Amino acid sequence: QKRLTEAYDHANILVGMYPDSLEAYVARARVEIDLDMMAPAEHDLSAVLDKDSGDAEALLLRSKCRILLEKYDDAEADLHELGALGYTDEELPVLLKYCKKRKKVRESLLFARQNGKDGGNR
Repeated sequence: QKRLTEAYDHANILVGMYPDSLEAYVARARVEIDLDMMAPAEHDLSAVLDKDSGDAEALLLRSKCRILLEKYDDAEADLHELGALGYTDEELPVLLKYCKKRKKVRESLLFARQNGKDGGNR
């Protein structure tokens, strides 16, 4: 944990020294992911993608952050964008399948909650 914290401090220094470096933001996002700081990592990766929408590494990392943040629609959109860019890693279909499965589970839970509340009020 201490080494990750030190790496995070160094990544912050790197971003401060090179604020226009997309690689610096991606590096910091990788450390943030390792520190389980998904929201800041998503923010850094979004900043990268605002400047270079075709950065496959940033898209893949952001999709993983979004999955962990339970933002399945956004993650799925990132994964489809990767596919459109010609990204052909074997991980892509696995992540897409996971997003779709989690979305179905979430929708089922929401439906059950809504029906449970409606049924109890009638």
